[in-house]
Amino acid sequence: MENPVEKINFLSFNLGNSFPTRDISGLFKSTYIPSIHQDIIVKKFVVREAAMSRLRKKCIDEACGALTFQPSRVEIITTLLWRAFIRASATINGYVRPSLMDFPLNLRSKTSLRQVHNSMGNFRIDVPIKFIPGETKMELHNFIILIRDTVNKVVASCDKASPDEIVSTLVNIYNESVRSPEWGGNDEVDKVLCSSMCNFPLHDTDFGLGKPALLFFGTKDTQMFWLHDTDIHSEVGVQMDLKESYMQLFECDDDIKALTFIRNANL
Repeated sequence: MENPVEKINFLSFNLGNSFPTRDISGLFKSTYIPSIHQDIIVKKFVVREAAMSRLRKKCIDEACGALTFQPSRVEIITTLLWRAFIRASATINGYVRPSLMDFPLNLRSKTSLRQVHNSMGNFRIDVPIKFIPGETKMELHNFIILIRDTVNKVVASCDKASPDEIVSTLVNIYNESVRSPEWGGNDEVDKVLCSSMCNFPLHDTDFGLGKPALLFFGTKDTQMFWLHDTDIHSEVGVQMDLKESYMQLFECDDDIKALTFIRNANL
């Protein structure tokens, strides 16, 4: 039986009305262009529900009351992946280095701009999360708190903001992190991206050939983690796009080995 028209959640194409094309090139303080990695390899694994429960319990137990909120599955898995990435870098370089993780955030439900909730197009902001050795400890709950606090700060700045103010926030973030010589333009800082597609209805996509059984993401031009739902919604799929030297160490990390079996994505 077909769905009534009034119950169909139609997409709109009005994003350009709230955010018209504008020249913001003069607002950036640097012309730094990130380098492209050519030796990226891809592997995937799935975090089972039982492993997720063990991880959450471990985080809460180790925090000894320091966590005042229930961490989400995305926060916990992102924390584990980022910490393993930092450990791999420390082994390669001989010391723990600063790390910059970009965390793309869907702004549709994070602002008061109700008219763009169903808009077609990218309405996101990349939240830069900075790990500074000696300032952030290496326990899981320390990373979780760092991620939550940084994301909340950006969300708060966009909550009641106008479109122009959101653009200004985006420019400030890029100038202070991605394009800054201290972070984005510093070869002594390790960069990684982590994008969560959890709760997006990717497995419901059907163009007449049936729903997808396997998902792959990315362009293999930067080191990145992708999180997504599997066809079993209590599980989380993870795709890792890493340089080969990092991947070899990453697979041997105790936390990653405790999660699940890693398989080659054959990409």
